[in-house]
Amino acid sequence: MHEIDENSFDAIVIPGGLSRAGFYDDAFDERLLDLIRKFDSKNKIIASVCVGALSVTYSMSVLLHSLACKKGV
Repeated sequence: MHEIDENSFDAIVIPGGLSRAGFYDDAFDERLLDLIRKFDSKNKIIASVCVGALSVTYSMSVLLHSLACKKGV
């Protein structure tokens, strides 16, 4: 993740995952959280799927942002 240049992208999507696949280890990795913060500081689109929202909400003050959530189908 340290090689990703946020200036090369208009948006970022954080996928969900399962604990047995190591998602929770990656979800709170400071490199990912920093990348999300960089996108946020440039007012870029940040999207997440399922528990990917944990990384997004953990990385910033969600009280300052608009969030949308859809109930599972």
